[in-house]
Amino acid sequence: MIKQFTKYIEAQVARLTVGTNLFAGEGDDTTRPDRCVWILESVPGIQNYYVPALSIKPIQILVRDTAYQSARDTARELFDLFYGKYATEVSLPATTSGEDSYVAISTTGSEPFSLGRDAEARFKFSVNITLHLELQ
Repeated sequence: MIKQFTKYIEAQVARLTVGTNLFAGEGDDTTRPDRCVWILESVPGIQNYYVPALSIKPIQILVRDTAYQSARDTARELFDLFYGKYATEVSLPATTSGEDSYVAISTTGSEPFSLGRDAEARFKFSVNITLHLELQ
């Protein structure tokens, strides 16, 4: 699902390209460019026992940039892409790995917030999104 979420962001934000400045999951932070976004599944999701087709998936979006305002603006753009999509279907593209396709039926999240600077003095922001998903 995290790959589908990342591909959806790539399709919506022209300046982000998977594998170049947009990444899914953990990885070697030292090899990523100064200006990048990566998507994490930091917290386990919740599967609906009574309706297995429904689940809740918390996602963390990390944004890093050498300029504070640029990092902040990118984080806000990504937040706005998802927040408040209650009862609005957001189709996530299929991947070649054979994962199930999902449709987000609503999203909630926290406002983007600064994580300060990393060891290389780059600015980092976090956006936390909770997807309420239905199997397609």
